[in-house]
Amino acid sequence: MLATAVPDMGHASPKDLPGRHAGVMCYVDAVDAHFARARAAGAQITAEPEDKLYGCRMYAAADPEGHHGWFSTHVQDVAPEDMHP
Repeated sequence: MLATAVPDMGHASPKDLPGRHAGVMCYVDAVDAHFARARAAGAQITAEPEDKLYGCRMYAAADPEGHHGWFSTHVQDVAPEDMHP
C-alpha cells in the first residue's frame, strides 16, 4: 500500500527523504498498453519501455508524491547463462 504522507503523524513524503527508500515492482499483462495509459494519465516516466536481458519488457514511473514503480511483462524465457551481456 502506498499512501499520502501524514505530517502530523510523523510521516514524510518520498520526495522529502534524502534518497529512494523503496519501490514497487508490478507484473502486468501488457506493459506497453499499461505504459500508454500511465503516460496519458500524467505519470512521470523515469524509464521508457525496454526489453531486458532476463526476458522481461519493463518501464519505470514515479507518482506525484515520489513513489517509484517498475512495471513489467514476461516476454520470453532466458537461460541463466544468457542473462549477461
